[in-house]
Amino acid sequence: MIQDETKGTPFKGEVELVAAGRYSNGTTAHVPLPPFEIELDHYTNLEGQLALPDHFTAREVTIQIKAEGQDKVSATRTIIASR
Repeated sequence: MIQDETKGTPFKGEVELVAAGRYSNGTTAHVPLPPFEIELDHYTNLEGQLALPDHFTAREVTIQIKAEGQDKVSATRTIIASR
């Protein structure tokens, strides 16, 4: 994530992830994952792992970033999961 250098103050907010995929029985679903806090000055690289429900295979993950104390989405991106 990158914040405009002219902002001057660190960005504080929350990252929300929703995995879209399929359970082994063929049922498709959108699974919200636990949100986590983020703070950055200009640039940060996020990486990590979160557990998915048993028998669920994600095909894509939507990332939404919201500023601290706001419901409005500041940034969003959908990433296709590798097989």
